[in-house]
Amino acid sequence: MQLMSRQLLGFIQGTNVFWRFLILAVSAPDKSLSRMIKNASLLCLPLALTIFVAPIYFAVAYALPIPQEQVLEMPVSEQVLSLVGAVEAKRVKNSTDFNLQAANITANNDAERILLHYCRGLVALQNKQFDNSVDALEKANNLLAKLPEQLQASAPFYHYYQALSDAYVGLGNYQQGYHYRRTYLIKFAEEFEHTEQLQLAQLEERYQIKQREQVNLLLAEQSKLKQAEVARIELKKQEQERYAIILMCICIVFLLMIFRQLQIRKKLKWLAKTDTLTGLSNRDHLFKIAHQLVERAHSNEQALSALVIDVDQLKRINNEFGYGVGDAVLQEVARLGQEVMRSRDIFAHLEAEEFIAVLPEADNVSAQAIANNFAAKISAKPLLVANHSIEVTVSIGIASLTEQIRDVDALIKAADDAMYLAKRSGNGQVASFNPTAQINAL
Repeated sequence: MQLMSRQLLGFIQGTNVFWRFLILAVSAPDKSLSRMIKNASLLCLPLALTIFVAPIYFAVAYALPIPQEQVLEMPVSEQVLSLVGAVEAKRVKNSTDFNLQAANITANNDAERILLHYCRGLVALQNKQFDNSVDALEKANNLLAKLPEQLQASAPFYHYYQALSDAYVGLGNYQQGYHYRRTYLIKFAEEFEHTEQLQLAQLEERYQIKQREQVNLLLAEQSKLKQAEVARIELKKQEQERYAIILMCICIVFLLMIFRQLQIRKKLKWLAKTDTLTGLSNRDHLFKIAHQLVERAHSNEQALSALVIDVDQLKRINNEFGYGVGDAVLQEVARLGQEVMRSRDIFAHLEAEEFIAVLPEADNVSAQAIANNFAAKISAKPLLVANHSIEVTVSIGIASLTEQIRDVDALIKAADDAMYLAKRSGNGQVASFNPTAQINAL
Protein backbone atom coordinates (compact mmCIF):
# COMPACT_ATOMS: atom_id res chain seq x y z
CA MET A 1 0.00 0.00 0.00
CA GLN A 2 2.81 2.45 0.82
CA LEU A 3 4.53 1.60 -2.51
CA MET A 4 1.32 2.37 -4.41
CA SER A 5 1.05 5.71 -2.57
CA ARG A 6 4.59 6.67 -3.61
CA GLN A 7 3.88 5.65 -7.22
CA LEU A 8 0.68 7.69 -7.19
CA LEU A 9 2.45 10.79 -5.86
CA GLY A 10 5.17 10.37 -8.50
CA PHE A 11 2.50 10.13 -11.17
CA ILE A 12 0.87 13.35 -9.89
CA GLN A 13 4.18 15.21 -9.99
CA GLY A 14 4.95 13.91 -13.53
CA THR A 15 1.50 14.90 -14.76
CA ASN A 16 1.99 18.33 -13.19
CA VAL A 17 5.21 18.81 -15.20
CA PHE A 18 3.46 17.57 -18.37
CA TRP A 19 0.64 20.08 -18.09
CA ARG A 20 3.02 22.94 -17.27
CA PHE A 21 5.04 22.08 -20.38
CA LEU A 22 1.87 21.99 -22.45
CA ILE A 23 0.73 25.43 -21.19
CA LEU A 24 4.16 26.95 -21.91
CA ALA A 25 4.12 25.45 -25.38
CA VAL A 26 0.73 26.97 -26.14
CA SER A 27 1.88 30.41 -24.99
CA ALA A 28 5.29 30.24 -26.79
CA PRO A 29 6.10 33.22 -29.12
CA ASP A 30 7.19 30.97 -31.96
CA LYS A 31 3.86 30.05 -33.48
CA SER A 32 5.20 27.21 -35.61
CA LEU A 33 6.95 25.61 -32.64
CA SER A 34 3.92 26.24 -30.48
CA ARG A 35 1.62 24.69 -33.02
CA MET A 36 3.86 21.65 -33.42
CA ILE A 37 4.12 21.02 -29.68
CA LYS A 38 0.42 21.67 -29.26
CA ASN A 39 -0.51 19.18 -31.94
CA ALA A 40 1.90 16.61 -30.52
CA SER A 41 0.53 17.14 -27.05
CA LEU A 42 -3.02 16.84 -28.27
CA LEU A 43 -2.14 13.61 -30.04
CA CYS A 44 -0.36 12.22 -26.95
CA LEU A 45 -2.93 13.44 -24.47
CA PRO A 46 -5.53 10.64 -24.96
CA LEU A 47 -2.78 8.04 -24.86
CA ALA A 48 -1.29 9.55 -21.68
CA LEU A 49 -4.68 9.69 -20.04
CA THR A 50 -5.39 6.09 -21.03
CA ILE A 51 -2.01 4.78 -19.85
CA PHE A 52 -1.70 6.67 -16.56
CA VAL A 53 -5.17 7.65 -15.43
CA ALA A 54 -7.35 4.70 -16.46
CA PRO A 55 -5.48 1.93 -14.54
CA ILE A 56 -5.37 3.99 -11.38
CA TYR A 57 -9.00 4.98 -11.74
CA PHE A 58 -10.22 1.41 -12.19
CA ALA A 59 -7.90 0.17 -9.41
CA VAL A 60 -9.44 2.64 -7.00
CA ALA A 61 -13.00 2.30 -8.31
CA TYR A 62 -13.15 -1.51 -8.33
CA ALA A 63 -10.23 -2.92 -6.31
CA LEU A 64 -10.43 -0.69 -3.22
CA PRO A 65 -13.66 -0.99 -1.21
CA ILE A 66 -15.56 2.13 -0.27
CA PRO A 67 -15.23 2.56 3.53
CA GLN A 68 -18.34 1.39 5.29
CA GLU A 69 -18.65 4.52 7.38
CA GLN A 70 -18.75 6.70 4.21
CA VAL A 71 -21.46 4.57 2.62
CA LEU A 72 -23.53 4.84 5.71
CA GLU A 73 -23.12 8.62 5.86
CA MET A 74 -23.77 9.23 2.13
CA PRO A 75 -27.26 10.81 1.78
CA VAL A 76 -27.84 9.35 -1.70
CA SER A 77 -30.59 6.96 -2.77
CA GLU A 78 -29.92 3.62 -4.42
CA GLN A 79 -31.51 4.84 -7.68
CA VAL A 80 -29.02 7.71 -8.00
CA LEU A 81 -26.05 5.48 -7.19
CA SER A 82 -27.28 2.91 -9.72
CA LEU A 83 -27.53 5.63 -12.39
CA VAL A 84 -23.99 6.84 -11.57
CA GLY A 85 -22.67 3.31 -11.96
CA ALA A 86 -24.43 2.87 -15.30
CA VAL A 87 -23.07 6.17 -16.67
CA GLU A 88 -19.49 5.48 -15.52
CA ALA A 89 -19.70 2.00 -17.09
CA LYS A 90 -20.86 3.66 -20.35
CA ARG A 91 -24.13 1.77 -20.39
CA VAL A 92 -25.94 5.09 -21.00
CA LYS A 93 -25.23 5.95 -24.66
CA ASN A 94 -26.53 9.50 -25.03
CA SER A 95 -28.46 12.33 -23.41
CA THR A 96 -31.78 10.88 -24.52
CA ASP A 97 -31.12 7.61 -22.69
CA PHE A 98 -29.95 9.56 -19.66
CA ASN A 99 -33.05 11.75 -19.61
CA LEU A 100 -35.26 8.65 -19.83
CA GLN A 101 -33.55 7.03 -16.85
CA ALA A 102 -33.32 10.26 -14.84
CA ALA A 103 -36.98 11.12 -15.42
CA ASN A 104 -38.08 8.75 -12.65
CA ILE A 105 -35.50 10.07 -10.16
CA THR A 106 -36.19 13.02 -7.87
CA ALA A 107 -33.18 14.72 -6.26
CA ASN A 108 -33.93 15.10 -2.56
CA ASN A 109 -30.70 16.88 -1.52
CA ASP A 110 -27.59 18.60 -2.82
CA ALA A 111 -25.62 15.36 -2.95
CA GLU A 112 -28.10 13.77 -5.33
CA ARG A 113 -28.29 16.97 -7.45
CA ILE A 114 -24.48 17.00 -7.74
CA LEU A 115 -24.44 13.38 -8.90
CA LEU A 116 -27.21 14.00 -11.45
CA HIS A 117 -25.29 17.00 -12.90
CA TYR A 118 -22.14 14.85 -12.89
CA CYS A 119 -23.91 12.07 -14.80
CA ARG A 120 -25.37 14.52 -17.32
CA GLY A 121 -21.95 16.12 -17.86
CA LEU A 122 -20.23 12.70 -18.15
CA VAL A 123 -22.75 11.53 -20.78
CA ALA A 124 -22.20 14.76 -22.74
CA LEU A 125 -18.42 14.27 -22.45
CA GLN A 126 -18.66 10.71 -23.74
CA ASN A 127 -20.57 12.10 -26.76
CA LYS A 128 -17.96 14.91 -27.17
CA GLN A 129 -20.49 17.60 -26.30
CA PHE A 130 -17.88 19.54 -24.35
CA ASP A 131 -19.91 22.74 -23.84
CA ASN A 132 -22.86 20.84 -22.38
CA SER A 133 -20.48 18.77 -20.30
CA VAL A 134 -18.72 21.85 -18.84
CA ASP A 135 -22.08 23.52 -18.15
CA ALA A 136 -23.44 20.49 -16.24
CA LEU A 137 -20.20 19.85 -14.37
CA GLU A 138 -19.83 23.50 -13.31
CA LYS A 139 -23.33 23.32 -11.83
CA ALA A 140 -22.15 20.33 -9.85
CA ASN A 141 -19.04 22.28 -8.82
CA ASN A 142 -21.18 25.15 -7.51
CA LEU A 143 -23.20 22.76 -5.32
CA LEU A 144 -20.20 20.78 -4.09
CA ALA A 145 -19.16 23.44 -1.58
CA LYS A 146 -22.42 22.86 0.30
CA LEU A 147 -21.46 19.26 1.15
CA PRO A 148 -19.37 18.31 4.19
CA GLU A 149 -15.64 18.08 3.48
CA GLN A 150 -15.58 14.36 4.27
CA LEU A 151 -18.30 13.74 1.70
CA GLN A 152 -16.59 15.99 -0.89
CA ALA A 153 -13.43 13.89 -0.68
CA SER A 154 -15.28 10.60 -1.23
CA ALA A 155 -16.11 8.76 -4.43
CA PRO A 156 -17.97 9.41 -6.66
CA PHE A 157 -18.18 13.13 -5.76
CA TYR A 158 -14.60 13.96 -6.65
CA HIS A 159 -14.81 12.03 -9.96
CA TYR A 160 -16.45 15.01 -11.59
CA TYR A 161 -13.05 16.82 -11.43
CA GLN A 162 -11.68 14.27 -13.88
CA ALA A 163 -14.68 14.67 -16.17
CA LEU A 164 -14.47 18.48 -15.93
CA SER A 165 -10.76 18.34 -16.79
CA ASP A 166 -11.49 16.21 -19.87
CA ALA A 167 -14.29 18.60 -20.91
CA TYR A 168 -12.03 21.69 -20.68
CA VAL A 169 -9.29 19.89 -22.61
CA GLY A 170 -11.89 19.07 -25.25
CA LEU A 171 -12.67 22.80 -25.47
CA GLY A 172 -8.95 23.60 -25.72
CA ASN A 173 -8.78 25.23 -22.29
CA TYR A 174 -5.69 23.37 -21.11
CA GLN A 175 -5.06 25.59 -18.13
CA GLN A 176 -8.47 24.76 -16.63
CA GLY A 177 -8.00 21.17 -17.71
CA TYR A 178 -4.67 21.06 -15.87
CA HIS A 179 -6.21 22.72 -12.81
CA TYR A 180 -9.09 20.25 -12.48
CA ARG A 181 -6.88 17.29 -13.38
CA ARG A 182 -4.50 18.29 -10.61
CA THR A 183 -7.43 18.74 -8.20
CA TYR A 184 -8.77 15.31 -9.17
CA LEU A 185 -5.42 13.64 -8.59
CA ILE A 186 -5.00 15.37 -5.23
CA LYS A 187 -8.50 14.29 -4.18
CA PHE A 188 -7.79 10.83 -5.48
CA ALA A 189 -4.53 10.66 -3.51
CA GLU A 190 -6.27 11.97 -0.39
CA GLU A 191 -9.02 9.38 -0.69
CA PHE A 192 -6.48 6.70 -1.45
CA GLU A 193 -4.50 7.66 1.66
CA HIS A 194 -7.68 7.87 3.71
CA THR A 195 -8.79 4.48 2.41
CA GLU A 196 -5.36 3.11 3.20
CA GLN A 197 -5.60 4.50 6.73
CA LEU A 198 -9.07 3.03 7.13
CA GLN A 199 -7.85 -0.34 5.91
CA LEU A 200 -4.88 -0.13 8.26
CA ALA A 201 -7.24 0.81 11.08
CA GLN A 202 -9.50 -2.10 10.17
CA LEU A 203 -6.50 -4.43 10.06
CA GLU A 204 -5.36 -3.06 13.41
CA GLU A 205 -8.85 -3.52 14.82
CA ARG A 206 -9.03 -7.08 13.49
CA TYR A 207 -5.57 -7.71 14.90
CA GLN A 208 -6.64 -6.33 18.27
CA ILE A 209 -9.81 -8.44 18.16
CA LYS A 210 -7.71 -11.49 17.28
CA GLN A 211 -5.32 -10.67 20.09
CA ARG A 212 -8.21 -10.28 22.52
CA GLU A 213 -9.66 -13.57 21.33
CA GLN A 214 -6.31 -15.26 21.87
CA VAL A 215 -5.99 -13.63 25.29
CA ASN A 216 -9.53 -14.75 26.12
CA LEU A 217 -8.67 -18.27 24.98
CA LEU A 218 -5.55 -18.22 27.13
CA LEU A 219 -7.54 -16.90 30.06
CA ALA A 220 -10.18 -19.58 29.46
CA GLU A 221 -7.47 -22.25 29.36
CA GLN A 222 -5.91 -20.84 32.51
CA SER A 223 -9.34 -20.78 34.13
CA LYS A 224 -9.86 -24.42 33.16
CA LEU A 225 -6.42 -25.29 34.52
CA LYS A 226 -7.18 -23.44 37.75
CA GLN A 227 -10.54 -25.18 38.03
CA ALA A 228 -8.84 -28.52 37.42
CA GLU A 229 -6.21 -27.65 40.04
CA VAL A 230 -8.91 -26.58 42.50
CA ALA A 231 -10.81 -29.80 41.79
CA ARG A 232 -7.61 -31.81 42.29
CA ILE A 233 -6.86 -30.01 45.55
CA GLU A 234 -10.47 -30.48 46.69
CA LEU A 235 -10.30 -34.18 45.80
CA LYS A 236 -7.02 -34.51 47.65
CA LYS A 237 -8.51 -32.66 50.61
CA GLN A 238 -11.53 -34.97 50.62
CA GLU A 239 -9.21 -37.96 50.40
CA GLN A 240 -7.17 -36.63 53.32
CA GLU A 241 -10.38 -36.06 55.27
CA ARG A 242 -11.44 -39.65 54.57
CA TYR A 243 -8.05 -40.90 55.73
CA ALA A 244 -8.32 -38.70 58.83
CA ILE A 245 -11.81 -40.05 59.57
CA ILE A 246 -10.61 -43.63 59.08
CA LEU A 247 -7.60 -42.99 61.31
CA MET A 248 -9.84 -41.35 63.90
CA CYS A 249 -12.21 -44.32 63.81
CA ILE A 250 -9.26 -46.69 64.22
CA CYS A 251 -8.01 -44.64 67.17
CA ILE A 252 -11.48 -44.59 68.72
CA VAL A 253 -11.82 -48.35 68.27
CA PHE A 254 -8.34 -48.82 69.71
CA LEU A 255 -9.15 -46.59 72.68
CA LEU A 256 -12.45 -48.42 73.21
CA MET A 257 -10.58 -51.71 73.15
CA ILE A 258 -8.08 -50.38 75.68
CA PHE A 259 -10.91 -49.02 77.82
CA ARG A 260 -12.69 -52.34 77.53
CA GLN A 261 -9.55 -54.19 78.53
CA LEU A 262 -9.11 -51.88 81.51
CA GLN A 263 -12.71 -52.50 82.51
CA ILE A 264 -12.20 -56.23 82.16
CA ARG A 265 -9.02 -56.08 84.19
CA LYS A 266 -10.76 -53.97 86.79
CA LYS A 267 -13.65 -56.40 86.82
CA LEU A 268 -11.27 -59.33 87.14
CA LYS A 269 -9.45 -57.62 89.98
CA TRP A 270 -12.77 -56.92 91.66
CA LEU A 271 -13.88 -60.52 91.14
CA ALA A 272 -10.54 -61.73 92.46
CA LYS A 273 -11.15 -60.04 95.82
CA THR A 274 -14.96 -59.74 96.00
CA ASP A 275 -17.75 -62.15 96.80
CA THR A 276 -20.24 -61.84 93.95
CA LEU A 277 -23.28 -62.62 96.11
CA THR A 278 -22.80 -60.07 98.90
CA GLY A 279 -20.26 -57.64 97.42
CA LEU A 280 -17.99 -58.21 100.44
CA SER A 281 -14.38 -59.33 100.32
CA ASN A 282 -13.93 -63.00 99.47
CA ARG A 283 -11.86 -65.61 101.29
CA ASP A 284 -8.59 -65.03 99.37
CA HIS A 285 -8.67 -61.27 99.78
CA LEU A 286 -9.59 -61.58 103.45
CA PHE A 287 -6.64 -63.81 104.29
CA LYS A 288 -4.25 -61.65 102.22
CA ILE A 289 -5.24 -58.48 104.10
CA ALA A 290 -5.47 -60.33 107.42
CA HIS A 291 -1.83 -61.48 107.16
CA GLN A 292 -0.75 -57.89 106.56
CA LEU A 293 -2.80 -56.62 109.52
CA VAL A 294 -1.43 -59.30 111.85
CA GLU A 295 2.15 -58.50 110.89
CA ARG A 296 1.52 -54.78 111.43
CA ALA A 297 -0.14 -55.47 114.79
CA HIS A 298 2.89 -57.47 115.94
CA SER A 299 5.27 -54.79 114.67
CA ASN A 300 3.37 -51.94 116.36
CA GLU A 301 2.31 -54.03 119.39
CA GLN A 302 -1.32 -53.27 118.66
CA ALA A 303 -4.41 -55.28 119.45
CA LEU A 304 -6.28 -57.17 116.73
CA SER A 305 -9.43 -59.26 116.93
CA ALA A 306 -11.52 -61.41 114.62
CA LEU A 307 -15.22 -62.24 114.46
CA VAL A 308 -16.68 -65.41 112.95
CA ILE A 309 -20.39 -64.85 112.24
CA ASP A 310 -22.83 -67.63 111.41
CA VAL A 311 -26.43 -67.04 110.25
CA ASP A 312 -28.66 -69.26 112.38
CA GLN A 313 -31.03 -71.71 110.71
CA LEU A 314 -30.14 -70.64 107.13
CA LYS A 315 -30.74 -74.21 105.96
CA ARG A 316 -34.32 -74.03 107.28
CA ILE A 317 -34.86 -70.69 105.47
CA ASN A 318 -33.57 -72.18 102.21
CA ASN A 319 -35.83 -75.21 102.57
CA GLU A 320 -38.89 -73.17 103.55
CA PHE A 321 -38.59 -70.13 101.28
CA GLY A 322 -36.09 -71.23 98.63
CA TYR A 323 -32.46 -70.54 97.94
CA GLY A 324 -33.26 -67.17 96.36
CA VAL A 325 -34.70 -65.95 99.64
CA GLY A 326 -31.72 -67.46 101.48
CA ASP A 327 -29.33 -65.53 99.24
CA ALA A 328 -31.35 -62.35 99.86
CA VAL A 329 -31.05 -62.94 103.62
CA LEU A 330 -27.27 -63.23 103.28
CA GLN A 331 -27.19 -59.97 101.27
CA GLU A 332 -29.25 -58.18 103.94
CA VAL A 333 -26.96 -59.52 106.71
CA ALA A 334 -23.94 -58.26 104.73
CA ARG A 335 -25.55 -54.81 104.37
CA LEU A 336 -26.33 -54.52 108.09
CA GLY A 337 -22.86 -55.77 108.94
CA GLN A 338 -21.25 -53.03 106.82
CA GLU A 339 -23.30 -50.47 108.77
CA VAL A 340 -21.93 -51.80 112.06
CA MET A 341 -18.29 -52.29 111.03
CA ARG A 342 -15.76 -49.49 111.21
CA SER A 343 -14.18 -48.12 108.05
CA ARG A 344 -10.85 -49.81 108.81
CA ASP A 345 -12.39 -53.22 109.51
CA ILE A 346 -12.30 -56.04 106.95
CA PHE A 347 -15.70 -57.74 106.55
CA ALA A 348 -15.87 -60.81 104.29
CA HIS A 349 -18.26 -63.57 103.28
CA LEU A 350 -16.40 -66.81 103.80
CA GLU A 351 -18.84 -69.47 102.60
CA ALA A 352 -22.53 -70.39 102.84
CA GLU A 353 -23.90 -68.82 106.05
CA GLU A 354 -20.49 -67.88 107.50
CA PHE A 355 -18.97 -64.35 107.62
CA ILE A 356 -15.62 -63.20 109.06
CA ALA A 357 -14.59 -59.75 110.26
CA VAL A 358 -11.00 -58.70 111.08
CA LEU A 359 -10.87 -55.75 113.49
CA PRO A 360 -7.49 -53.97 113.60
CA GLU A 361 -6.63 -52.00 116.78
CA ALA A 362 -9.52 -53.68 118.63
CA ASP A 363 -9.00 -55.70 121.81
CA ASN A 364 -11.43 -58.32 123.09
CA VAL A 365 -13.66 -55.76 124.83
CA SER A 366 -13.99 -53.56 121.72
CA ALA A 367 -14.58 -56.61 119.55
CA GLN A 368 -17.29 -57.86 121.93
CA ALA A 369 -19.05 -54.47 121.76
CA ILE A 370 -19.05 -54.58 117.95
CA ALA A 371 -20.29 -58.19 117.96
CA ASN A 372 -23.12 -57.43 120.41
CA ASN A 373 -24.16 -54.41 118.34
CA PHE A 374 -24.20 -56.52 115.17
CA ALA A 375 -26.22 -59.35 116.75
CA ALA A 376 -28.69 -56.89 118.23
CA LYS A 377 -29.13 -55.06 114.90
CA ILE A 378 -29.87 -58.33 113.08
CA SER A 379 -32.40 -59.60 115.62
CA ALA A 380 -34.01 -56.23 116.35
CA LYS A 381 -36.79 -56.77 113.81
CA PRO A 382 -37.74 -59.30 111.15
CA LEU A 383 -36.02 -58.85 107.81
CA LEU A 384 -38.34 -58.03 104.89
CA VAL A 385 -36.94 -60.12 102.08
CA ALA A 386 -38.74 -60.89 98.80
CA ASN A 387 -42.13 -60.02 100.35
CA HIS A 388 -41.36 -62.34 103.27
CA SER A 389 -40.91 -61.22 106.88
CA ILE A 390 -38.23 -63.49 108.33
CA GLU A 391 -36.77 -63.44 111.82
CA VAL A 392 -33.01 -63.88 111.54
CA THR A 393 -30.34 -64.23 114.23
CA VAL A 394 -26.59 -64.66 114.10
CA SER A 395 -24.11 -66.48 116.35
CA ILE A 396 -20.77 -64.69 116.72
CA GLY A 397 -17.43 -65.97 117.98
CA ILE A 398 -14.67 -63.56 119.09
CA ALA A 399 -10.90 -64.13 119.28
CA SER A 400 -7.98 -61.74 119.81
CA LEU A 401 -4.22 -61.96 119.33
CA THR A 402 -2.44 -63.30 122.43
CA GLU A 403 0.84 -64.97 123.22
CA GLN A 404 -0.73 -68.28 122.22
CA ILE A 405 -2.60 -66.92 119.15
CA ARG A 406 -0.06 -65.17 116.94
CA ASP A 407 -1.04 -65.88 113.30
CA VAL A 408 -4.11 -65.59 111.11
CA ASP A 409 -4.97 -69.27 110.97
CA ALA A 410 -4.88 -69.60 114.76
CA LEU A 411 -6.91 -66.42 115.16
CA ILE A 412 -9.64 -67.56 112.74
CA LYS A 413 -9.74 -71.06 114.28
CA ALA A 414 -10.10 -69.58 117.77
CA ALA A 415 -12.94 -67.31 116.63
CA ASP A 416 -14.60 -70.25 114.87
CA ASP A 417 -14.40 -72.34 118.06
CA ALA A 418 -15.94 -69.44 120.01
CA MET A 419 -18.76 -69.24 117.40
CA TYR A 420 -19.61 -72.92 117.92
CA LEU A 421 -19.60 -72.31 121.65
CA ALA A 422 -22.11 -69.48 121.14
CA LYS A 423 -24.33 -71.73 118.99
CA ARG A 424 -24.46 -74.33 121.75
CA SER A 425 -25.68 -71.59 124.06
CA GLY A 426 -28.61 -70.83 121.71
CA ASN A 427 -29.36 -68.73 118.64
CA GLY A 428 -28.30 -65.08 118.57
CA GLN A 429 -25.51 -65.49 121.15
CA VAL A 430 -22.02 -63.95 121.26
CA ALA A 431 -19.03 -65.79 122.80
CA SER A 432 -15.33 -64.97 123.22
CA PHE A 433 -12.56 -67.51 122.86
CA ASN A 434 -11.51 -68.96 126.23
CA PRO A 435 -9.01 -71.83 126.11
CA THR A 436 -10.27 -73.30 129.40
CA ALA A 437 -13.90 -73.10 128.34
CA GLN A 438 -13.06 -74.64 124.99
CA ILE A 439 -11.31 -77.57 126.67
CA ASN A 440 -14.26 -78.11 129.01
CA ALA A 441 -16.66 -77.97 126.07
CA LEU A 442 -14.69 -80.67 124.36
